[in-house]
Amino acid sequence: LATYYPKESYWLILLNRISGKPGFSSRLSVDVLRLRMHHNMLKKPTEYMELAQLVLRDGAAGEGVKIINRGYKEGILGVGPDAARHQRLKDLAEKNLAETKTKAAAQEAELTKAGDKDGLVALGYALVQAGDTAKGLAMMEAAIKGGGLKRPDDAKLRLGQAYAAAGKKSQALSTFRSVGGKEGAADIARYYAMSL
Repeated sequence: LATYYPKESYWLILLNRISGKPGFSSRLSVDVLRLRMHHNMLKKPTEYMELAQLVLRDGAAGEGVKIINRGYKEGILGVGPDAARHQRLKDLAEKNLAETKTKAAAQEAELTKAGDKDGLVALGYALVQAGDTAKGLAMMEAAIKGGGLKRPDDAKLRLGQAYAAAGKKSQALSTFRSVGGKEGAADIARYYAMSL
């Protein structure tokens, strides 16, 4: 029903079901929120703020800026008693985005030297969200292909999201189909594929 008649109520049931599954990892809550935003289910300033803060924590400042800008555009952020807080978060996200762009090369060299494949996946995702899709995707693909990741399914999920953000639908779909695991990544990947 959610695939062919994508009503908000169907998606709400699906996304609530993921979070309630035994073994679901709380680290994937950010991905549930991303799907909720994709399906226009974020209605409160606190939901936008939470998602923006989570992606900023993960280093994806470009995505954080997009989320905050969407909240402002929809009239959910920038109004009410917390408008000043919303503005501070917006300023922080824009500052972090500028730093991502200027420090990416040094950060990449540091992560490569340390052999931190998970860090390279995160940096690649941040670059895709910041607009440097070719470099970001290549970095993510190389890190995943090289192996040695702590959570390979999380990395593939993030790569699928990066492909989707870059407008590469067929690569996103095939990547989402390759995601496995029992902590929720496979379910989230399946719902992302349905959403595309």
